[in-house]
Amino acid sequence: MVGSIRRNICIAVGAYGVAARTTNGGNAWATERPAGTLNPIHGISCPNASTCYATAFDTLMSSHDGGAHWSQNTLPTTDALFDISCPDATTCFAVGWPGAIYYTGDGGVTWISQTSPITGADRTLDSISCWSVTGCIAVGGRGTVLETQDGTTWHLETPGTSQFLLSVDCPGTASCVVVGGNGTALTLQGSVWRTHKTNTTAFLAGLSCTPIGACYAVGKSGTVLQSLDSGVTWSSVNSGDSNDLDAVSCLPAGVCVTVGTFGTVLVSFDGVDWIPFAAPTLTGLFAVAVSDLSHVEVAGSGANILGTSSVANIIGSLTPDCGSGSATSNPAARIASTTSQYSLTSSDGAHWQEMDATKLRVYCSPSSSHAVLLTGNSDLFTASAGFNQDIGIFVNDNGAASPARSRPMRRLCSRRIQ
Repeated sequence: MVGSIRRNICIAVGAYGVAARTTNGGNAWATERPAGTLNPIHGISCPNASTCYATAFDTLMSSHDGGAHWSQNTLPTTDALFDISCPDATTCFAVGWPGAIYYTGDGGVTWISQTSPITGADRTLDSISCWSVTGCIAVGGRGTVLETQDGTTWHLETPGTSQFLLSVDCPGTASCVVVGGNGTALTLQGSVWRTHKTNTTAFLAGLSCTPIGACYAVGKSGTVLQSLDSGVTWSSVNSGDSNDLDAVSCLPAGVCVTVGTFGTVLVSFDGVDWIPFAAPTLTGLFAVAVSDLSHVEVAGSGANILGTSSVANIIGSLTPDCGSGSATSNPAARIASTTSQYSLTSSDGAHWQEMDATKLRVYCSPSSSHAVLLTGNSDLFTASAGFNQDIGIFVNDNGAASPARSRPMRRLCSRRIQ
């Protein structure tokens, strides 16, 4: 697993207790091997720039200096921990086998075993997601779902399935999506669980949801599923790859990276078109974290670290999708559209706000100089007369995150009613 903690600082972990650290955006990695453990590290969570936690079977590790040094707590049991979620700098929950749950509220100094209805049973909790310091969902085999709303008391949920549940993501309070074996997809809203059709029987191993309701699930034989309504309705997306996909990570803006077996790395900027990235490895990749447009971290088997890369750098290494010929002999079209209606209640005539980062972004990555024709059409209705009520296109050609560092806005539609 791997996680990013600050713009240029990332921590990557893998087999044999290896943790790798970079402070220069991935141009060079320093290997950190926490003394005393050779266990594979299966989970990591970094709630802020200086604090990281990791799980390594019977060992819980913590770092409070950006990964430069790690302290350890070895469990006095045979419990094995596989995932960890840290909603803030001092609070973490770790889960694993046999129905094991551990909690720290003091920054990893002490870890307390918490009991649940499956404590000690031959059942594994594979994934956990916490939306607050007291609210978490943990999932695992045989349709197991545990929930806590006070950070202490765990109770079994009844999700309505006996399938293996392998990944959970809770982008909001008691608002979670779960995927697993045989194409299983579940949602939790408040206290109500619902099962949803995915029209696949594929093994779904990874899941990532954005706060605006876009979810992506990945799995067996290159399976990619997309949901634009918080996991209710799913559609199959052609990833163009047949290798197993094990993990996916998405930004709120809709940029996603998924990884899998044989060094597979796929990148998407709209959730529909997935573009292969030639990773310098053929080993299995089982974790990915996209923390912002400047950082993508990938890790895999044998503590294989690919380092970090900006999305812009990844784009530059991809096969161009703008067309390699002229606009007449080999054109390429990228389209973004929506029938949704949007409202802006805080318009001040000075500050631009993006309308829909998931549905209304188009990306193009030429390998050489290209002429690109950009067009758009929209309707704008205003509640009151006034100036500077506009819809525009923001053109970005240098990886910038705001119009101040890129091309100016081009107006699509204006209303200047007096």
